[in-house]
Amino acid sequence: MKVYLAKDLSKLTMYGNVPELSLKNDAVDSFDISEEEGELINELFVDPTNELCDAALDNGDYQYYNASQCKLLLEWVSKVGNEAEMTPISSFLEKLEVYLQYAVTNNTGIAIEL
Repeated sequence: MKVYLAKDLSKLTMYGNVPELSLKNDAVDSFDISEEEGELINELFVDPTNELCDAALDNGDYQYYNASQCKLLLEWVSKVGNEAEMTPISSFLEKLEVYLQYAVTNNTGIAIEL
């Protein structure tokens, strides 16, 4: 389970509008998600953000979010990140927020693999 950041889309292989982020590349950064954290993310993050971004992330899935979707996610994370119910995934949300800010600023994207 990982979160990937596309740092430079011009250096990545594209499949339609989706870049290949799971291969080692200097244009990609990533961080790992523990299995325990993945279960909590599935419970607290997946449904509201799938609806928000018209996405289909679920356990065992890989979902790419373009810069527009990252902007929506960033707004959502900023809004709910400090809510008590999100405390169990606060570390994930903090790291995700940094990636989302980069993706929005640089018109790239992220992918989440659960």
